[in-house]
Parts: sequence; C-alpha cells; structure tokens
Amino acid sequence: MTTTTIHPRMLRERPAADHCGVAPATMRNWRHQGRGPSYRKCGRTVLYDRAELDAWLEGLPTVQPREQVAA
Repeated sequence: MTTTTIHPRMLRERPAADHCGVAPATMRNWRHQGRGPSYRKCGRTVLYDRAELDAWLEGLPTVQPREQVAA
C-alpha cells in the first residue's frame, strides 16, 4: 500500500468516524444511504473535511433527557 500525504484538515474514514464518535461501518452506511456528513473521494479513498464534520455535528438536533417520573 502506498502512503500518501493528504491535507491536514482532511480525515480518512476511520479518523472521521472517531471524530464523530461512531464506528467506521456507520460512516459507510450513512454514505450508502445518502445520509451523514459530506465527503469527497480521491480514487478509492474517502475523505472528510474536518470543518464540514464539525458543522454537520453542530447541526444535529439536541436531545433533552426525559425527566424521571417518581414511582
């Protein structure tokens, strides 16, 4: 396998998944479903822009915890 240098702001699939807190398989599923953060392809390599990942994460809805009901 040839090692190539990519721009520091670009992340490959595994580091991007770590950045988002999900498994790489989740990133692949999202791509195939047309969901998730935007990405670029360079040959077979999938790349994610760190700033776009952060913007996508910021745009996710906030989930409020439910209040616990006393029994």
